[in-house]
Amino acid sequence: MVKNRCCTNTITIKSLIELGPDAVSALSDALDKTAQDDRLMLRSIPFVLRGIGDKRAVPALIRAIPKCFGADGSDMGYHCEDAELLKFMQQHDSSDNHDPNRGPERGYHYGRPVNEVFPTLEKWTGHKDALHQLYNVDDRQRRPSRSSVLGQRLYNQSSVEWQTFWEANWAKFITDEAFATVGIRLVNEPELPPRISRNLPLDSNSGSNNDSLESVLSATGQRWEMCFYDLDTGLIGGLPDHFLKLSREERLARIDEIVAEAEKVGFDLMGTEIVQDGKAVFVLQPIGLEAWEISKEAYDGNGSIESIASKGRRVNTAISHYDEDSGRYDLPAAAYFFMLTHEGTPVKMLLGVPITSTNFVGGPSGNTRDEFQHTGFQLGRRYALKFLKPKE
Repeated sequence: MVKNRCCTNTITIKSLIELGPDAVSALSDALDKTAQDDRLMLRSIPFVLRGIGDKRAVPALIRAIPKCFGADGSDMGYHCEDAELLKFMQQHDSSDNHDPNRGPERGYHYGRPVNEVFPTLEKWTGHKDALHQLYNVDDRQRRPSRSSVLGQRLYNQSSVEWQTFWEANWAKFITDEAFATVGIRLVNEPELPPRISRNLPLDSNSGSNNDSLESVLSATGQRWEMCFYDLDTGLIGGLPDHFLKLSREERLARIDEIVAEAEKVGFDLMGTEIVQDGKAVFVLQPIGLEAWEISKEAYDGNGSIESIASKGRRVNTAISHYDEDSGRYDLPAAAYFFMLTHEGTPVKMLLGVPITSTNFVGGPSGNTRDEFQHTGFQLGRRYALKFLKPKE
């Protein structure tokens, strides 16, 4: 939270919102002219347009989607002591979480461009699907360099999808035909760098922890539900609406269709469930990638794609631990894995335990890693990742 006492930016945003619909055309032009590296303006103008609430701004917001891909620090908020101004800003921010029963708040949400543009489009049109959950896709080089090109491609593709939707449905939202077309402006996608050689020594580039995926069999369609993950870009997805309408049994019967659709989008992992010993266990299913179970030593150490894979046990269906003593898979057990995506991204994974209870209590968990906690905010399977790059 950035502290300020009713900072100039806050007051400016409020003043622009109060200009109302007459300012939509000028603000749309300003958003069109905003450069991709001007991250502040790409946050601010969508905030203002959402505050005005005139859906004629939809085409400009769609044209801004390709520019939302960038190297932002994080989502943030502004601190404001003026109670009246704070209430105004909270009323128009993208959060739906300002609960007066939680006690006094002193800030309002002020997100990265992706988290200002998409929530506005979704709120105004009611349109969304798995592909549009791009809030985890950025250009901070946490993955090998190919991910930047693939990430920009996703934003470009999303803008095309939104343009198609708007131009087929604009009359449901506005009457001014001048705003019926979009005219998207795609950001140039550089040529993909070559894949990492399978014999080149690798080192850890970055990583993530305390991640989890929910099961496609029990998904309900909540806004932040995560059932799919793309290791190359960070793209996260929920189960598409046409599958959400199905019962659990119907989803299970059509699981191959769900996987095929996820693979078409580019997802590498899917949360699902497998029955073992009469009990459903949350598991991660690989989609179009190579995976091997490896030792803790291999997980902590370095090596090339070829050397790490050669010492591992090939994974076929679920990413799960194989118990040598019993000669069977132990689905709930934690284990270590090495994966190579269809796009050539090498990743190590600590597979955590299933989350079987949402009776989650925040705070320190002692010496126990989050990946070994059976409680969480949503049911599913925990994991942590290490992204790899060529050793310098």
